[in-house]
Amino acid sequence: ENELQDFISLIHQTIVSSLLSLVQFADKNNKLQNRGYFLEYTRALKVKLNKVLHDSDCEILQNIWCDPGVISAWENRWMVTDTDDIEDSLEYFMDNVNRISSSEYRQPDDEDIINVYKHTNGVDKHEFRVNGIDTHIYDVGGLLFRNDKCRHYFDDVTAVMYVMAMSEYDNYRHGDASSPNKLTESLDLFKDLAENSELSKVPFIVFLNKKDIFREKLTKVPFKTITDWGQERFSGFDGNTCELNRQPPYRLDGTDPEFEECYDDALQYLITQLVNDNGAVNQADRFVRVYAVDSTDTQTFNMLFEGIKDAIMQKILFQLGFKS
Repeated sequence: ENELQDFISLIHQTIVSSLLSLVQFADKNNKLQNRGYFLEYTRALKVKLNKVLHDSDCEILQNIWCDPGVISAWENRWMVTDTDDIEDSLEYFMDNVNRISSSEYRQPDDEDIINVYKHTNGVDKHEFRVNGIDTHIYDVGGLLFRNDKCRHYFDDVTAVMYVMAMSEYDNYRHGDASSPNKLTESLDLFKDLAENSELSKVPFIVFLNKKDIFREKLTKVPFKTITDWGQERFSGFDGNTCELNRQPPYRLDGTDPEFEECYDDALQYLITQLVNDNGAVNQADRFVRVYAVDSTDTQTFNMLFEGIKDAIMQKILFQLGFKS
């Protein structure tokens, strides 16, 4: 029950903090038709920071969300300096804001929980049973594995699941391009893990997460570019690139061959940074599987867990001397 209450607070704060960042972005770029709205919106949202929403908050939240300037800011949210403050799930929560801000909202459903991001503090242990098999997952977060105090978590590891947001290809650690690129950091961190001697025989399952956001972003933000700070992003990429903000826009439903070529080239570039001869891991020496997934698609993850189970079993059989 306490955990469910924590999720309610996280969901409410996701809405408030994301809307506040959008309002500030809209005001900065003179998108709001009346600056008085900015002052009203900002005051209303700041009052609700770190507080639970109520029925009376729904109308002002909807008014903010429907403001043309805020809509424009949302559509151009990739240009916000610190996109960590704007969650991609905001649209989902605003579509459900009547239910979520209601006094009757006491238990988030599965879709709500999937759409909210919860930071890992320390080590989170999750235990569940899948097809009669007791499964234990330890979520150790970003850089925690480098801490010697955490070495015992490497004992008897069946597999490492590594999740990285492929949509962060243009995000930077401190909000500007002079700081480390988040996706490059994730790739470097994976390499460090893969080269760890204590994990040399452990299968790796890599999830390139937020595929849907990545696909949309490719049409608006260049995958390869030279930043304002003179840094070249993904200099080794020589694949097809999207025409930015093209009219008519690309179709992202899988029926646009031109877009799919751009997406496939960018995806394959990221995969080669993880595996193959010049990547972090040589597949000839290690068991590695890479999947591009949507974080909120439960059916995708159900299928992937089945695939992972089979992959791990194949690896065990291989170690026992059975070769396919």
